[in-house]
Amino acid sequence: MGRIFDPYFTTKGPQTGTGVGLFMSKTIIEKNMGGMLAVRNTANGAEFWIKV
Repeated sequence: MGRIFDPYFTTKGPQTGTGVGLFMSKTIIEKNMGGMLAVRNTANGAEFWIKV
């Protein structure tokens, strides 16, 4: 989970994803909007939250 915001990191195959979606989301929210994007595991799966 520590790498999911890294550029080009994907859990999908090379033909399916580029691995830039979460990286770009975090960059936009944190650098351009002064907010925070975070993730944690819960009993029901991953939980993402955005603070702006």
